[in-house]
Amino acid sequence: YVRHLVSGSIIGNPLFGGKTDILFIGHRRRKKLEDGEWWDIYCDPILDGLETNYSYLQARHKGEYKQPSKTDEIGRMDLFEYLPSVLNKLNPYRISQDDEKYFEEVERKFREEFEEEIEVKKYLKNYMGIRRYKKPLIEALLKKREPQCLIVVVSYGRQIIIEAAKELEIPVVELQHGVINKYHKGYSYPGDREKEAFPDYLLTFGEYWNNIEY
Repeated sequence: YVRHLVSGSIIGNPLFGGKTDILFIGHRRRKKLEDGEWWDIYCDPILDGLETNYSYLQARHKGEYKQPSKTDEIGRMDLFEYLPSVLNKLNPYRISQDDEKYFEEVERKFREEFEEEIEVKKYLKNYMGIRRYKKPLIEALLKKREPQCLIVVVSYGRQIIIEAAKELEIPVVELQHGVINKYHKGYSYPGDREKEAFPDYLLTFGEYWNNIEY
């Protein structure tokens, strides 16, 4: 983490950039082309025809960035991915007694329903600890770059980024990256529930995905 944090703070740090009209956060995985370049199959076709000012950010996949990259001027997300984790290791998050009881109850429900031990308390304690450091960093990035629109490829796992953008009244768009149906836990919320940290718009692969029942 520390090694990636140091290199990412120097190389491709998006806080060094200026204002941008559109800020892309691309997919971690890339596909290798016949010419040996690695491309983002979701964003690069759009970027090739884009005439407005944009910036593209990417996080590491399994600890690395695939090179050479087809995408121009990639900003690295290392600072936002690793600094909050390091700070949370140094100063672990302390949950309240009420939260601890609630998380233990959720674990009990999982155990009863699926006969499996799910460490909900451990996961959420780590997530909340990272969030307290990551959200101010993301807010600083968005205020510095002032995008008129934020485009993400995958929304789940990006809740903190989406939350910060919404609070700054920056519209968030998600590009469809795979199958979406009622069984996908990243998109399906049965009943009256609604996920707050969800994009404002979803750009799909086509008409079929616009009309399918979720």
